[in-house]
Amino acid sequence: MITQLQQDTRILPQIYELATSHGVGIPLKKHTRRLLQIILVLWLLTFLCMVGFLCYNVYGYIAFILLSHTYPDINSVPPDQLDNYIWLQVLHDSLFTWRSLQIVVPLFTIITQFSTFYPPYQTKLYICTDGLLKIYKKNVETIRWDEIKEVHTTGGNVTTLVKQDDCNFELPRLLMAGSRKTTSALIADEVTRCLLPGLLVNYERGEVVRFRDLQVSQKGIYWPGGMVYWKQLGDVTLEKGRLSAYYLDFDKVHSKKDQIFTTSTGKWHIWLASDVKPSSNPNLAVFVALVNHILDQRGAEDAQETPLPLKEIARVVKYKDQRRKRVKIAILVTSILCVCSLLVSFPVYQSINEQQRADRDAQLVRNYINMRAHKPYYAPVPGQHCDHGKVAWLDDDSENVYTCQQDGLLMTQKDMQYQDGEYFSFMPDYQWAYGHYIPHHYSVQVKATIISGGPGTCVSLQVHIQDFQGRQEFDVCADGSWSYSQCDLHCNTDTQVTNGQLPYAKNAYLIAVDVTDSILMLSVNKAEVVAVQDTTYSSTDQIEFGLYGDHHARQPISALFSDFLYTPYA
Repeated sequence: MITQLQQDTRILPQIYELATSHGVGIPLKKHTRRLLQIILVLWLLTFLCMVGFLCYNVYGYIAFILLSHTYPDINSVPPDQLDNYIWLQVLHDSLFTWRSLQIVVPLFTIITQFSTFYPPYQTKLYICTDGLLKIYKKNVETIRWDEIKEVHTTGGNVTTLVKQDDCNFELPRLLMAGSRKTTSALIADEVTRCLLPGLLVNYERGEVVRFRDLQVSQKGIYWPGGMVYWKQLGDVTLEKGRLSAYYLDFDKVHSKKDQIFTTSTGKWHIWLASDVKPSSNPNLAVFVALVNHILDQRGAEDAQETPLPLKEIARVVKYKDQRRKRVKIAILVTSILCVCSLLVSFPVYQSINEQQRADRDAQLVRNYINMRAHKPYYAPVPGQHCDHGKVAWLDDDSENVYTCQQDGLLMTQKDMQYQDGEYFSFMPDYQWAYGHYIPHHYSVQVKATIISGGPGTCVSLQVHIQDFQGRQEFDVCADGSWSYSQCDLHCNTDTQVTNGQLPYAKNAYLIAVDVTDSILMLSVNKAEVVAVQDTTYSSTDQIEFGLYGDHHARQPISALFSDFLYTPYA
């Protein structure tokens, strides 16, 4: 097999000189270390990430110490540097806690593991025509094929070669990992080529050829599990470091003229590691080659006694076993994929069903709300805590007081910085994604009686409210003045459009507003006051009646709201 290798032109000239001077012939191939290179790259990336993360935490620790000299406590930190201060403080406080162990312990483990795989990575192995050349740093070690007496394997990879003088030629496991189909196979073939002729001579002399726990004789093979006779044995294989044999199981064995008659069929038997350990039974590849050579020699006799030689039967059975195994694996993989697809599809199916149910329920809610919004609604005592009809009310400010009385809602405003009010709609505020249900043409009215406050105390009726923000507003005050204003979409700017004076000043007003997409008409005490043309908003999420007064008032102001009426026209 080694004669079929093409010479690697990338091998340096000094390697040729070393191989020639040590008597191992011409270097043909350099052993590849791809798995080891991948491990090293992953190790280096992990190491750099851990070091970078550790440096990041140390930087935060030092930076916070320097920053704390400028700002002794968090209250002295400027607002624009507060986020940076908190971030550095977290790094400072966590450096010498359990979090630091999450960095230091893995980093220490990575550093200690470096000595495990770096020496194999530094080791260079060359396959030569007459042996092996190994170089580690400046140490050169060689071994010739014809001076090897034992080959030890681990997991199918060659790890130790024993010379005739019992000296060991070690091959690091990480260096040989994943090489059983290439370098390990080449070594095993060359050692077999050198040892097999001598072992065949010993066998033909009638001697017992020993492979530690395995023994080959003229009768058959002895292994820790018992004796297998040649007439029983069909084939022996060594795959992935596992030894298996095909032989017949006998119910009765009779010998007559060196013939054995069977009453049962054969099958492949795996000689488990507990019985035949590759680590303690060297030269398993040589053992397999010797046994198969003997079986080939005995093939003519088998062919005379049976239509199909036992070795051929073993190959057929092995092929069927492999096919059955592939079928089982395919069935298992298919079953796993089916189960996984079911596990994935069931939540998806359930989610689709839940979504369909949610959509159906949402549609029912939309239909119900739409029906309610297209019918008139009257509340003699309006408000969140007073009216328990099938609408949604919401207090504007929780700091103010809302008292339910028989003649109406008494609203007392304590927080004078904002306008107080009660929002009216047909759905809770968390469901506005369902859409606008209040029609584009409607009228709304409320009776407002100012109880306390100065001449500048005003009551209001607000329409076309856009999700509690943008709106159009009519105000009527205790001194008889009125005004119309609009708030932009986010109520950042409130603009007064027009204003005027009622012919009278009263504490009680029946305020009504007729709303369309373009015209809004204000009526007070059933008398038309003004019609405003304004197309800023056309849809309505909420309607609100409110109360406000002098921002510098020393006493709370209050008003009584009653007889709220909503009438849709389309």
